[in-house]
Amino acid sequence: MSINDRISYEWPFGWNAEHMGKEEPEVNLLLKAMIEKNVDEMNRLFSEGATIQAIDKSTFERALFHLLTEYEVIKCLVDHGFIGMYGDFEYNDKCLEPETYSWGILARAWYLGNYDVFELLAKNGFSNMYICSCGEGYYGEELIIRKNDIKATKILLENGYSRNEFMDYKNKYPDSDVITYLIEHPIIHRKTIALDKFRFKEIPYPKLEKPGFFNRKRIEESNSILLKDYEDRLEAQSRFKMELGKDKWQQISNYNRKMNALTSEVLKSIADEF
Repeated sequence: MSINDRISYEWPFGWNAEHMGKEEPEVNLLLKAMIEKNVDEMNRLFSEGATIQAIDKSTFERALFHLLTEYEVIKCLVDHGFIGMYGDFEYNDKCLEPETYSWGILARAWYLGNYDVFELLAKNGFSNMYICSCGEGYYGEELIIRKNDIKATKILLENGYSRNEFMDYKNKYPDSDVITYLIEHPIIHRKTIALDKFRFKEIPYPKLEKPGFFNRKRIEESNSILLKDYEDRLEAQSRFKMELGKDKWQQISNYNRKMNALTSEVLKSIADEF
């Protein structure tokens, strides 16, 4: 028997197969250790060749939905390659309710109120803030604003999340503590660039206004803020390159560029057919 093989296990959570096509969970030893929150066993299994990739995807996503309050379990997964910035999990940034509604992993951690897990996931590039409750979908940024959750806002921006995702709600929630905080703090220092969509691209130079006769001081101050924020963004990206390794960063950057070009060609080809 391989260490990654399926085992018999009594599934402790709900399981609705109506929209998934899979009639029952598929559990292996690593997933069992996860569900039982046995981090020592998880580490032992990893050391003997167990992999996250060998866990059945939908079963893993359903278990994850219930485990996003467990910092040590999630930290163990991250330590063994569960990273959202690049690699195997870049586009698998979701967990599933028993009823098979899809949530963003980062959004679920926030919803559960575990800021340690929330920050850990943000630092490692998990960025999906989509929430689905009782079959209704919500954008997590709007719920954060409605709950006046400055702490969550800071965690996101400190890890490279776009300020615009919040400021787009400025007119809808002008009295929100979050909007007020962001207006009063136009630059929030980035600890990482993990949530920045340009982490593997050249960061664009900000669009500056040309000072005229009127409002000259306001425009100069606005331009100064944009430039300082740009410099902070560049510094965060530079640290990221050093931590990852410049060669690996460039390799991922080149790969992403080729894949984007290929995707554009395919979409254009499809559009031309119609």
